[in-house]
Amino acid sequence: MTKRVTIIDLAEAADVSISTVDRILNKRGPVQRATAEHVLAVAQRIGFQGLPNLRRRLSEGAPERTFGFLLNRRERFLYDSFARALVDATTQSTKIRGKAIVRHLDDLSPDATAKALLALGQECDSIAGVCIDHPVVNEAIGELALRDIPFWAMLSDVSAPQRAGFVGTDCHKLGRSAGWFMSRICAPNATIAILIGSDLYLGHKEFEAGFRDYMGEATTGFTLLATRQTEEDDLRAHALTLDLLDREPDLQAIFMAGGGIDGVVRARQERSRSPLTIVSTEISEITHGHLESDLVDLALSHEFDRVARAIVRNMEARAAKSTSSVAVTENVPMKVAIKENF
Repeated sequence: MTKRVTIIDLAEAADVSISTVDRILNKRGPVQRATAEHVLAVAQRIGFQGLPNLRRRLSEGAPERTFGFLLNRRERFLYDSFARALVDATTQSTKIRGKAIVRHLDDLSPDATAKALLALGQECDSIAGVCIDHPVVNEAIGELALRDIPFWAMLSDVSAPQRAGFVGTDCHKLGRSAGWFMSRICAPNATIAILIGSDLYLGHKEFEAGFRDYMGEATTGFTLLATRQTEEDDLRAHALTLDLLDREPDLQAIFMAGGGIDGVVRARQERSRSPLTIVSTEISEITHGHLESDLVDLALSHEFDRVARAIVRNMEARAAKSTSSVAVTENVPMKVAIKENF
């Protein structure tokens, strides 16, 4: 049986007295906020059973806030797990008594995205989203700002001047990193295909630009085919990959930047041919299986749990008026996954 973690264990691990932990849990006296938050962090790390009560004590008196999150299709494993991380980061906050509302977009068009943002604005104090960059969407973000509802871009930035900020990986750097790996995996003079989710996402265009920049600097004579768009859809990615495999007998590698990796993998499985190198920008539970089966060689991605915590931290700060209204950019280090390290 697993040993129960006691208050004594927590006090020892946090390097505080038992009476300090008791004061936090049972409100028997004042404790500095920094100390209480340190004890909470340690309690979470060691699995203290009284964690919910400890978190509740720290959030007493905090303002109630509702945070809205707009994500892509729920059936993509990436966005389903990202949604859970955002909800957890919101509800576990001690700076606010937080409620999270997550909306998934089935229709990724500008009008549908703008409509979803404005609908969230009717329910939420702050909003963060993974959105295309389009004048209609940017206009909605501007309208939210006029109503004092800040919007943060996640994973892929937008050009709306009124956005509150961006949190995610530096997408151009990730694209260059993919190029660095690809140039070392592939044979000289290899033919490489590039698939992106959509050129309406600034992040996807930056993936492509970074990749092309690095590969253009390589001296091994790689041939990069014209970029194709999957529209963030696995069925379309599957069809595009089958077409590439049929049309390009010398194709040796695919860089899948954006949604569609499951379709790419399925097409690869359906066409028996010489080895094909695949580098992806998506990591989810299902991607781990692709790596383990040698269907995907490398996955580079945003660190979604860290992005979730960072975005909620920024939303908390704005809600508490503890930061200025100047837009902030917080770059979160990328995650690198291969068969041997997940």
